Amino acid sequence: MGKKGEKTKETIRQQAYRLFAEKGFKAVTMTDICEKTGLSRGGLYRYYSGTEQIFSEILSEEYVIADCIEKKEKAGAILEDMLGAIKAEIMDKELSLSLAIYEYANLGNEDFFPISMTGQKNDG
Repeated sequence: MGKKGEKTKETIRQQAYRLFAEKGFKAVTMTDICEKTGLSRGGLYRYYSGTEQIFSEILSEEYVIADCIEKKEKAGAILEDMLGAIKAEIMDKELSLSLAIYEYANLGNEDFFPISMTGQKNDG
C-alpha cells in the first residue's frame, strides 16, 4: 500500500476513534465512519471489512504490550507504561474508549486481550 493509502487508513482510524469514544463500540456503523471521513462506502470497504477490524487496529496501536514483551523490557516498566496509558485514557472524558473496549470484549473478542482481569493468560 502506498503513502496515500496509509494516510487514508490513518484518517479512518483517527475519525473512528472519535466515534467509538463518543458512542461506544456497538453504536458505531460503517455509515457513521463514511460520514465522518467523507469516504464512500466502497472507499471505506477498500481498507476495512468492518468496524471490528478498525477497532482492533486502534487497540493494537494504543496497547502495544506484546511488542514490549518481545523486546524483553522489564515487567515493572511495561506495567508502569500500561497503567499510565490506561489512566490517561480514562481521564480524557471526551476521547475515552473505556465503554467501547468493554462492549468489544463482551461481544466475544476477549481473545484480543492476552491477560484476563484475574492476571491469568487468556488462552481463549
